[in-house]
Amino acid sequence: MNYTLDVNKPAASTTPFANSRKPFPIWASAYEVRTDGRWKYDSAVVSAQRSIGPVTFHSSFTWAKNRSNYANTTDPYNVTNVWTTDASGRQRYFTGGEGHRFLSGAGPIVNHLVSDWRVQTIATFASGQYYSPLFTGADPANASQGFVTQLPNCVGDPNAGARSLATWFNPSAFTVPSASAGRYGTCGMNTLEGYPIHVAHVGLAKQFSFTEQVKLVFTAQISNVTNTPHFTVPNNNISNPNPGMFTASSLAANSSPERLGNRQIDLKLRLVW
Repeated sequence: MNYTLDVNKPAASTTPFANSRKPFPIWASAYEVRTDGRWKYDSAVVSAQRSIGPVTFHSSFTWAKNRSNYANTTDPYNVTNVWTTDASGRQRYFTGGEGHRFLSGAGPIVNHLVSDWRVQTIATFASGQYYSPLFTGADPANASQGFVTQLPNCVGDPNAGARSLATWFNPSAFTVPSASAGRYGTCGMNTLEGYPIHVAHVGLAKQFSFTEQVKLVFTAQISNVTNTPHFTVPNNNISNPNPGMFTASSLAANSSPERLGNRQIDLKLRLVW
């Protein structure tokens, strides 16, 4: 796999930063494309489906781990020696649904044109996506000038204590590296797990057939039936106030793939001829 990184940085050291320590002192940056990146994807999938008369049940569970060895390019001298979980992946993902058709109306069925109701439901339950703890301050590796935002030191269990929307991870599990440490923070990337998915959607449709050619179709779709809030990443910078807290800015968007935003109700009436 290809990736790009800035190679015009001095190696981590207790020696204070100076332009003269750069490999190319006259340049601000120098980017290199490398080809030694690798991905590993492991997964197991179990699915089931059953029909009982007009009712159909279906479900699927996936366990997966998606990792790469070039996600952290902060230190150009040590890139591919650490495997990192993909931030967009979820380790556990379950979907289950049901479809039901109710036939109604008098008279024989002609070319399947009858008055009927169709109900479909789908629910998703999944573990959270991954993200990294961060800090903002002086570069502890003395490889950059000014303040940086990088990985902190890991000194405890980030999952210790009760988990809530105000404190999704344990902030005391991380510390800011000393400005004279001469190294980068000890934490790995994407070691924290975010907010899980638990959402359900319902669809309802009814067709009225006046003739073989003329139909009136009514549909109603309700996403996030319980209007349960979902979140992306909490405040993950321990240098900011309230680390670990979800805020309004971390609410999932309505356009998310699983429709994790606010409850939405769509009603449609369509005439077909």
